[in-house]
Amino acid sequence: MNKCISSSNNFTISNAKCDISNAKFTISNAKFTISNAKCDVSNAKYDVSNAKCDVSNAKCTISNAKYDVSNAKCDVSNAKFDASYSIIYKTNQPKPKPILELSFIQRIIKKIIQKNIKLNKFLCYRAATLLILTIILSSFCKCYDVLIYASFGTFISAMFLGSRGLLGKFKVIASREHNEKFNHTMCYYWKKYVQLPESFLFTFMAVFNILWHMFYGFLALYYVKTFIKNSITTKYSYIIGYLLILLFFVINYNSDFKLYNNSLKCSASEYNNAVFLTLLFAVGLIYYFKTIKVSI
Repeated sequence: MNKCISSSNNFTISNAKCDISNAKFTISNAKFTISNAKCDVSNAKYDVSNAKCDVSNAKCTISNAKYDVSNAKCDVSNAKFDASYSIIYKTNQPKPKPILELSFIQRIIKKIIQKNIKLNKFLCYRAATLLILTIILSSFCKCYDVLIYASFGTFISAMFLGSRGLLGKFKVIASREHNEKFNHTMCYYWKKYVQLPESFLFTFMAVFNILWHMFYGFLALYYVKTFIKNSITTKYSYIIGYLLILLFFVINYNSDFKLYNNSLKCSASEYNNAVFLTLLFAVGLIYYFKTIKVSI
């Protein structure tokens, strides 16, 4: 026999059996507030087969509730639930973030920026970036001669420093270890498509690296005349230009030594001698720039 006891808004329903087969419940615009509730439905059996529940637009607030449904058996076979327009989030998991797919042009620009950042670890590429910015600026307006001396002097000095350093470390840059580390993509495609020994590729890449440093150095040396002739003359430009070149090498000294010590196995004495000879070369370079300016 069912027993219902109610006192002070506390309800106890024990040993109850509910048969709601083929029942239909419509609870629209309802609001339930069940706070500090405790429900004990152990060993309960619910048979709601073929039931249809419509609780659209319902709002339920159940705070601080405790449910004990151990040993409960629920049979909801053939039941139909309509939960359209509902959003379900798993507990303790962040809400899904929208996926923004980059366009083809954006991906290309991103790769170019990443590649440029990676290459600017090397001294010659930093000098090239400085030179390119100077050339772009000079296309819009006349530049001061001190900027031309500093940018072209730094680039040409770095190129000849690089070619000299690579030539002295030819065995290192022609080794398998160096090429697999710094020319990984080239080695991959060579193995895949070229039926020649890898030693040929390593030698070719070493010679190519030396030659392109020399080529771009001479190319800048040839075109610097035009930029010097079109520059604005300033006082003490030769001294200031050389000091800027010196400052460039001083600022990058520690980072460059670590890089070339790692990539070319360059010792401290070898690197110091190379930098000293480069700065001597820059003195002669600045003097050459001065002769061009005087001859105008």
